[in-house]
Amino acid sequence: MAAKRERKAGRKAPGFAAGPQADYLGPVPPVPSVLHHAFVAGYLQGRKSERIGGRVSPALLSAAMDKSGLRSQAELLEYALAKVAVEDDYGATLLSMKGSVADDVEL
Repeated sequence: MAAKRERKAGRKAPGFAAGPQADYLGPVPPVPSVLHHAFVAGYLQGRKSERIGGRVSPALLSAAMDKSGLRSQAELLEYALAKVAVEDDYGATLLSMKGSVADDVEL
């Protein structure tokens, strides 16, 4: 049990610890990047105590797994939640600024 704690204590950001236990089929840049940003934000640290479940279309699940390159439904769910959690609001912010530049500003 102590060996498990030592490995967890030295945990690196997801997507950067490639090895035989990596859950990725190959290099898929968006997955490691999203998981890295979620890790840095503190969303992936600590004990996994929450449980989530639901039913989805097999076609949706298959397409998401194919596109992400992830083989595990649990990893896919974590990735999807991380993607929502770290998504920036640049588009919404930009649109909210529409008309905020004075007409007399020379561009």
